[in-house]
Amino acid sequence: MIFVNFKSYKEATGENAVKLAIACETVSEQTKVQIIPVVQALDLWRIKQHVTIPIWLEHIDEKELGAQTGYTTIEAAIQAEAAGTILNHSEHPVTHEKLQETVERARKLDASFQIMLLSPDTNVLMRNKSLNPDYLCYEPPELIGSKTESVATTKADIIAEGEQMAGDIPLIVGAGIKSKEDVVASLRRDAKGVLVASGVVLTERPEEKLLELASAYKSY
Repeated sequence: MIFVNFKSYKEATGENAVKLAIACETVSEQTKVQIIPVVQALDLWRIKQHVTIPIWLEHIDEKELGAQTGYTTIEAAIQAEAAGTILNHSEHPVTHEKLQETVERARKLDASFQIMLLSPDTNVLMRNKSLNPDYLCYEPPELIGSKTESVATTKADIIAEGEQMAGDIPLIVGAGIKSKEDVVASLRRDAKGVLVASGVVLTERPEEKLLELASAYKSY
């Protein structure tokens, strides 16, 4: 699995988001590797008009429908046909209490709506595991966006440790992932997939980069 976090990059906003999502779908169909765009809420419905692969949101809130302003509710996400969401990215941290409330509400509203909880270290990973998300992600914040290092090259032993800690919950890893070698190293440590962002979004040819990353699944 390859999750592509569009963030709020210009290269992944509006019509550019549509183009990138189409590239994700094209490569996924060619390689049979599941590639999931993780997008801004305002781009979700636009993208859904052009692709059939599952689309996730970058964040949702725990708030219920009602007199709330400026939040993305779970109900709105489900009705807009989002397939899931990531939560607790280091750029958008959420308290454990709010994570628990969000996960519990999502489970009650739509059991098929998937949630990945991100963790900057193994202590948070264990706390997040107690909420029983669909995926756990280990993403050390100091490596996010790195052009020279990645979680696979500098935290390989922790990936293996995290996979053991995650147990039956699939472990995804991210931070600095930008090459086939990064993906291979992650998979060899028993990660089930990777979360990428700038390593794909900011390249001149995102489709070619996705093909490179997806080819790792035939190599490891």
